[in-house]
Amino acid sequence: MRKIPIAILLSCLALAAVADTLKVATYGGSAAVDLACWSPESPWVGNPNVCNRLDRVVFHFDLSRYLLAGRVSSASITVPMTTYGLFDQHTFELEAFERGHAPVIPMDILAGGTAPVGTVTANPGDQPVLRFDVTEVINRALETGDGVATFRVRDLTIEKLGNRKGHEEGGAVERSLITLEVAR
Repeated sequence: MRKIPIAILLSCLALAAVADTLKVATYGGSAAVDLACWSPESPWVGNPNVCNRLDRVVFHFDLSRYLLAGRVSSASITVPMTTYGLFDQHTFELEAFERGHAPVIPMDILAGGTAPVGTVTANPGDQPVLRFDVTEVINRALETGDGVATFRVRDLTIEKLGNRKGHEEGGAVERSLITLEVAR
């Protein structure tokens, strides 16, 4: 029997533990981040029909490279934001669609079938980061064979209080900064 040097074994284990960094899918609806009001610098989280009510955005990640394995050891999502407006605080919630789907369609802004992942509260002018462990969400998507995980960010403050002043109110998300860290 041939012996394998310990250094080779350790380097193989280290490679297996390396995390992949996924960006928002560039096909099948990733432009959903831009469904709301936006500027070239920063697509808005928001209602696609009312430019001064910035409350929701939908995006998804392609998980097809993990379908064969069927599970990941860990996954965490990072959604950097910038907040705007007149209210003292905004509470943003990250939700995961219970069934991943692509392409993302405009109706996903309003659709049900989501589960909360977590919330972050921030003041206007802050740059909060929604960062949550989504291992369970990703493994559920892989176990069902979806091959995609779809998320939505909501501004719970605007949904509750409305935008009575008709002013830019809510948060901005830059699609290129959204990441999903996945360890196999």
